[in-house]
Amino acid sequence: MDEKQRKIKLRLSWFRHFQEKSQNIAKTCRYFGISRYTYYFWLKRYQRNGKTGLYDLSRKPKTSPKTTPPAII
Repeated sequence: MDEKQRKIKLRLSWFRHFQEKSQNIAKTCRYFGISRYTYYFWLKRYQRNGKTGLYDLSRKPKTSPKTTPPAII
């Protein structure tokens, strides 16, 4: 299992734990050692995009306005 699949499985386990065991988001977050902000962030993406919303997005900037122009390189 690659790293991406492992992270998705972990994030799904947060939601499953809440539904099946604790019924309490604060307890679920304490159990997994995450913040409630993190829980709600991933829950919102999961609700919006399904399982594909649980993938990490690229952190690469869309633009780099201060890069050196190719003519100078």
